[in-house]
Amino acid sequence: MLDPMTFFDTFFKMPWARKRHNKAPLMKEREKFLLHELEIGRKNVAVQQRACLLLQVNRTLGFSRRMRGITHNELNRTARQWEKYSGPHSVRCQGRHSYDLYRRTARAWLRFNACLIEPKKTRLSEQRLRDFEKHLSEVVGLAESTIETRSRHALYFLMWLQELGVKLPNVTLSHAERYLESKRKSGWAITTQILGSSSVRMFLRYSESRGWSREGIHQALPTFAKPKYLFTQKGPSWSEVGKMTASLNRHDPIEIRDLALVVLMSIYGLRSGEVRSLRTTDVDFENQILNVRRGKSDHSQRFPMNAAARASLKRYFRIRPVSNYAPLFISFLPPYRAMTRGNLHGRIRRLFKANNVKSATMGPHALRHACAARLMARGASVKSIASFLGQRDTRSVREYTRYGTKGLRQVADFSLSGLM
Repeated sequence: MLDPMTFFDTFFKMPWARKRHNKAPLMKEREKFLLHELEIGRKNVAVQQRACLLLQVNRTLGFSRRMRGITHNELNRTARQWEKYSGPHSVRCQGRHSYDLYRRTARAWLRFNACLIEPKKTRLSEQRLRDFEKHLSEVVGLAESTIETRSRHALYFLMWLQELGVKLPNVTLSHAERYLESKRKSGWAITTQILGSSSVRMFLRYSESRGWSREGIHQALPTFAKPKYLFTQKGPSWSEVGKMTASLNRHDPIEIRDLALVVLMSIYGLRSGEVRSLRTTDVDFENQILNVRRGKSDHSQRFPMNAAARASLKRYFRIRPVSNYAPLFISFLPPYRAMTRGNLHGRIRRLFKANNVKSATMGPHALRHACAARLMARGASVKSIASFLGQRDTRSVREYTRYGTKGLRQVADFSLSGLM
C-alpha cells in the first residue's frame, strides 16, 4: 500500500525537495503553518521560500522532536549567526537581508506555535499610571478610549521629566509650562495642545491628592482656548469612503476583515473601542440586527443592518478563523486574540494612504466624522445625529454642524446606501 501524499508532495515539483521536506523534523507542524500562510493570502513563491528557510530555523534553534520557548534575545543572536553563515546549509548570501529574512520567518513560526516568549512591556511609573487609570475609570467614569488617551499624555509628560532628570515630587509650575511650550514648538495642533494640557492637569490633580507632587500646581496650569471659528474637516467625504472600500480585495482574508471594519465604522459611526468590543453574538443575521455597546454613553444600541453591512459581515464570517474566542474581529495568527488599538489604527491608516485620501485625521475616528457628515448632508438634525452616534448630548456633535450648508431639518427617513 502506497503512503498517502503529504502537503510537500503536492507543493514541491522536484523529487529531492519533496524528500528533503518530508524527512525533516516537525513535518506536521510545518505543514500546518505553511497551509496557514497560504490561507491568509501569501503567494506560493513566498511560502516556498519560508518552507526552505524553516528547515534551517529548526536546525539552528535546536528543534528536532519538539519545540520550546524562545526569547527575542536568543532569536536575535541566532539570526546574527545565520547572517554570517556561509556553509552548506546556506540558502542566501551573507548580509543584512539574510538576518531580516531569518528573523521574520522564525518569529512568525514561533508565534504560530505559541513558542515566542514576548517581553513584558512596562511603562515609566507603571504603578502610578495604573492607579491614575483606575481613578479615571471608577471615580471620574471616563470611557476606556478616553482613559487610554489621558494616560498616554500623562506618560509623555513623565518621559519629558525623566529626560530632564526631574523627579515627580520636585515638579514645579515652570516645568509643566515648559513641557507644554515644547510641544507647541514641536508642531502640536491647538486641539492636541488643549488635550495635552487637560490631561496633564488631571494627572497632577490626582498626583497631588496622593502626595506624589507639590500641591496647587494643577490649578495654575495654563489653559488653551480653541478659536470659535477654527474648523477643519476631520474625515473623508462619502465618495472617498467608497473609494477605500472598493480598493479592498474580496478574496484576501485580511482585507475582507478590513472591509467589514470600514463598513461598520462608516455606517454606524463606531468608535475604535466600540468596534473592537463587538462580539460574534452581537451580529444577528436572522433578525438583521447589530447590537453595539456605546463606549461613552454606557448603553447599548440596536441597529438594523443594511445590505452593505450584511454582505461585508457574512463575507467576513466565512473566512474568520475557527475559534471560540468571543470578540468579533480577531487576529489571523494563533493564539487568536482581539484586534489591538494599534493594529486597528494601522490598518485604517494604511487604507487612507493606499488610496491617497486626504484627511486631517486618518484613523478610525475619521470614519466616524464621515458618518456624521453623511447624516448632516442628508438633512438629519443635530439631536438625531447625537442620538445615532451614541453621544450624551448635542454639544458633542457641534463640530459636525459646520459641514452643513443648507441648515438643519428633521427627516423621517434616510438611507446610508451606496457604500459598496
